[in-house]
Amino acid sequence: MVLTVISIEINDMKNYFKVRLVLRKDKRRNDGKCAIYFYPNLNGREFKLSTGKWLEISNWDFKQRKPKSNCANLRRTLNRELMDIEDFYSDRIARNKTVTIEMVKSFYRGVDEQDFYPYYDKFLTLKKRTEKESTVKSYIGTLNHLKKFRRRILINEIDVNFIEAFDYYLRVKVNMGNGGAWARHKNLKTVINKLVKEKLLESNPYSKDEFYVPRPKSEPTFLDEYEIEKIAYLRDRLSPKMGVNIDRFLFACFTGFRYSDMVTLKWSDVKKNGTIRKRMIKTRNEVVVPISEGVQEILNRYEGKSNELVFPKISNDKVNKALRIICKLAKLNKHVTYHVGRHSFGYLLGKNSINAFKIMELMGHTNVKQTMVYVQADVKDLSSAIMSIELFKKAS
Repeated sequence: MVLTVISIEINDMKNYFKVRLVLRKDKRRNDGKCAIYFYPNLNGREFKLSTGKWLEISNWDFKQRKPKSNCANLRRTLNRELMDIEDFYSDRIARNKTVTIEMVKSFYRGVDEQDFYPYYDKFLTLKKRTEKESTVKSYIGTLNHLKKFRRRILINEIDVNFIEAFDYYLRVKVNMGNGGAWARHKNLKTVINKLVKEKLLESNPYSKDEFYVPRPKSEPTFLDEYEIEKIAYLRDRLSPKMGVNIDRFLFACFTGFRYSDMVTLKWSDVKKNGTIRKRMIKTRNEVVVPISEGVQEILNRYEGKSNELVFPKISNDKVNKALRIICKLAKLNKHVTYHVGRHSFGYLLGKNSINAFKIMELMGHTNVKQTMVYVQADVKDLSSAIMSIELFKKAS
């Protein structure tokens, strides 16, 4: 019986795969036997696979790189395993699927192709320990869309074709806008980056060369002085609960605090020197905001009601729901959320010619680019400023 040579090489110009068999003399047991390894080379990257088999050096044919003919059973077993590896690789290439080193390793070890959803669940568990609630909710929303898109996803299925199909589902089947689709892709890209880092995927299809999702440009919504005053007017004309929600929102308009910073504000953050000193939840940057008369009035209403937190606890969703009702009563035709209060603070500072770097400091921005949106004067302001310069009034 003639046994085939234990070595394969597949080269179709685009893909290269070769496997050689090696007797590891550096891995020798006390009985003198050495370990036998497969050394696959995938597109120029060689790695090791332990066969779990051992052999005396005297029974190894170094010229042909295989066990000698007197070890027929071992040669037959190694041959079969080699052909299985070849079949696995060839099948995936024929179906235009990605092949990675980790996939070959998993196949040889008998590990089933890993499900993506259990991995995503573990990712979420870690996120819940480190991220705020709104961020976790966003990842959960993306997971729900993925499950509606496909009941089961294998990690090794995730390639540019998969991403394009998911994008089509979001935009056509769900009729999702650019902003919503961008948020879903952003979350999925983060999870896939972790897969790549852990070498469960060879590369992330979310690259500019394969699939790139530009971040949609959006102008922040803000309220001017008149609109804020219309909300403030309702404070004593609605229920006490609604009055508290108006105070919460006005506090954002007067300090630029995010919901997460307002809801965690402690009396110990309110300093005797007339400032609020607070470490922001999102960025961990510390901000120092002077206490204006409007802020002081709000603080006075809650002083003594709690030993720790300034405002009673409430969810962001409930605040936003209350604001929808309040704005309807105030006859404001704008989509107002709690975060609009922060935008309004930045807008009013910019409108009153506060230096961009001062605004950046007050709002706790990490980059002045975040601040520049608030210092863009409107056309009327620009026109007024130009017309006030005498030199510009003369052509000669």
